Amino acid sequence: MEITVEVIQGLERRMTVRVPNNGIESKVNKKLHSIAKTTHLQGFRPGKAPLRMIKKQYLVQVEAEIVQDIIQSTCIEALSQENIRPASRPALQSRDLKDDNVLEYTVTFEVYPEVEIQGLDKIKVEKPVTTISEENIDHMIRTLRQQQADWNEVDRESRKDDRLVIAFEGRINNEKFDGSSAENMSLVLGTGSMSSEFEDNLVGVKAGEEKVFDVTFPEDYPGPVVAGKTARFVVNVHSVSEPELPELNDEFAKAYGIDEGGMKQLRKEVAKNMQRELSQAVHFKVKTQIMEGILENNQIEIPNALVDEEIEELRQTTRKDIKRRTKGDANLGLPSSILKDQARRHVRLGLLVAKLIQTNGIKPDLEKFAAEARTIAATYENSDAVEQAYRDNPDLRQKLEARIMEDQLVDVLLEQVDVSEIAKDFYDVIGQKA
Repeated sequence: MEITVEVIQGLERRMTVRVPNNGIESKVNKKLHSIAKTTHLQGFRPGKAPLRMIKKQYLVQVEAEIVQDIIQSTCIEALSQENIRPASRPALQSRDLKDDNVLEYTVTFEVYPEVEIQGLDKIKVEKPVTTISEENIDHMIRTLRQQQADWNEVDRESRKDDRLVIAFEGRINNEKFDGSSAENMSLVLGTGSMSSEFEDNLVGVKAGEEKVFDVTFPEDYPGPVVAGKTARFVVNVHSVSEPELPELNDEFAKAYGIDEGGMKQLRKEVAKNMQRELSQAVHFKVKTQIMEGILENNQIEIPNALVDEEIEELRQTTRKDIKRRTKGDANLGLPSSILKDQARRHVRLGLLVAKLIQTNGIKPDLEKFAAEARTIAATYENSDAVEQAYRDNPDLRQKLEARIMEDQLVDVLLEQVDVSEIAKDFYDVIGQKA
């Protein structure tokens, strides 16, 4: 087998493979004899048609299949022999079966870039430091109390903490966008389930009213179609309800699974959960800064094929996110041009992180994998089946292992970057209003 590899441009490659002594003739004859044993041609009993007639009808098809099989097997062998790791599926450009049965074909593909990590010592990280105060716990108890509220419709203007039932439609430049409308949606003002600008505009409305206002989405809004743009919303208010809060007593504590110890024990459990949430938030903020630093200090070429795959992944994720946030229609198109920059960023960071994980010899921590799978599964009714799926499903397992190794990498890199500790309030760290 003779192999020639050429650089087209960037990460694109052209590989020409010449395969002599490939046994095509014998393989074709073997296949034709096999077909002849079972094929029923008109005028002949099954398996009794002359081989020349079988060849006349099936030779071209069989030869094409055999050639394709040889191309697939020898292409894999050629890539391995040349130590090439393709980032895209090789695309067949030409093939030629010569008179002497020598097969020559050409494929094109992209390869992964050579990655050398630089500038880790230039990365500066601000690590939030805080303690959970009694006031923080009081605020969380108030939040839990609001979750157990009974709602009573009122005939007055709405205010913070009221629940509205609304229908709305939004447009940008007079055109609808993904998640731009919803019917009979419940919204508690001040909770941040919609943007603060959207909720602020609905303070002071009454049932039966229609209100028109503009909302400017932030540049980092998860929906790239609307990020940084201004939408006009038309909102119809169906009802306004005020909360009737429960008493803080043993019965209230039981509603959150505390059978003994009452409010005192509930406060302990709340503090424990808040500490877990704080730890996760601190890790996320530290991780975000480290990843930003890695990107800033490392520019690499990226394969277009991986960008195209990431664009499709982002498209599906964005639609699901918009549908979850608005409970509206999220089936409108998302042009690739809108998602391309974000996709390129994700791919570049993924390649850099993979190199760092390899360089540092990081393997997924099995205990962390099991604990994380249990945590995820606990949010589902059929938790045992979900946990088993993370162990058995290769795709689910690979994604969770990748996330765990990223977290392990952050712990390793914290020893190599410049870290300063900054005092912060609990609610500033977790990104919620106090």
